[in-house]
Amino acid sequence: MKSIASIATRTCLAATVLLFTAATAAHAAMAPPAIWLEAITVAPGTAFDMPIHIDSTGAPMSSFDLELDSSDSSVASFTGVEDGSFLTTPFEAGGTAVAAGHVRFTQLDFSIADHEGMGILGILRLQAGPTPGVSQINFIDFGARTGFEAVADTTGADLTTLYSFTGARVTVGVPEPTSLALIGLPLLGLLIRRRRA
Repeated sequence: MKSIASIATRTCLAATVLLFTAATAAHAAMAPPAIWLEAITVAPGTAFDMPIHIDSTGAPMSSFDLELDSSDSSVASFTGVEDGSFLTTPFEAGGTAVAAGHVRFTQLDFSIADHEGMGILGILRLQAGPTPGVSQINFIDFGARTGFEAVADTTGADLTTLYSFTGARVTVGVPEPTSLALIGLPLLGLLIRRRRA
């Protein structure tokens, strides 16, 4: 009796694992191609990088033109943008333009090959302002055209409408009082102990 129950339990467990794996794969197949930034918190006056992530699964591309802005360039300003090594043999097609509150980055794969998968499209270089604050880094919305265009050169298809675009928040702040207390209390204890000795 125990062996039949054990076999039934194992069979149910294996079926559950297979169903979960199939559901996960189906969800991944349904996820739209995406380009996104990740939120970051930095100290005032800090120079920092913000990768532009891409998942081009289902929409392989070989060229792009993106534009982003900073909602408050006194909090987070652009200082540059660099290649993220997503394209195999990239060259700037149309150039790169960088201003404190705006950046444009355009590349074309010289080999005219489409690329599919996950990676880093580019790296934004930013400078945090001297005082705490929050700035939103967004892809520019031109109405019908977002701040990103992707073209698969082998087919000539405009893939822009297939992608989802997600900006991110940059928070320039000071350490929380709790964090300061966790660092400061042991130091205060050492000072008091040293004075007593």
